[in-house]
Amino acid sequence: MSHDTLLHRAVRPIVKRLGPTWVRPNHITVARFLGALLAAAAFAVGTVDWVLLGAISFTIAAVLDRADGELARLTQHFSPQGHRLDLVADWGADALAFLALGYGARDGWMGWWSILFGILAAAGITALFWQLNGRDAKHGAPRTRHAFDPDDAIFALPILICAVGVTPVLLVSGIVTPLAAVALVTCSFAVRAKPLFRSNAARIGHKV
Repeated sequence: MSHDTLLHRAVRPIVKRLGPTWVRPNHITVARFLGALLAAAAFAVGTVDWVLLGAISFTIAAVLDRADGELARLTQHFSPQGHRLDLVADWGADALAFLALGYGARDGWMGWWSILFGILAAAGITALFWQLNGRDAKHGAPRTRHAFDPDDAIFALPILICAVGVTPVLLVSGIVTPLAAVALVTCSFAVRAKPLFRSNAARIGHKV
């Protein structure tokens, strides 16, 4: 994952001002999660005004997610506990958003099916999140420098909600994210199986 995207660069001047203060990365992480909770509560109400408030809160919370990492790198305040807190906050923010969107859209044309699609989207996001982060932790993913990062795709959620509405976003997310999670897990198993297959083939060839 990249630590030098356009979003990281955008929050960097503000974060530099926080460096000499008492503010620590975990403080920003907690604020990020509280913002995500506010967004989820607004999404759950389901009316247009509250969904708009939820979209704004979700965007601010996502920006804060970039800020805590920037502050940690600036001040060198790293800890396993802080890393776990950041992961839980990131996962919880995204999963709760979809669950709340599903509940809030139950009076729309999808009816109570919206709750099911919210659950499916949250489950798919959960599987993708822990699969990607688990793989990066296991293999020690290097720091890269790119203008955009795959994780930045979550910023499209509030934009799409405001542009096309909640129910189309739920319908697509409830289908696409679980399929993407299954595809990622399948590819991971295939990659891990190749060395084993080659090793077995080599032993068989040696015996022959």
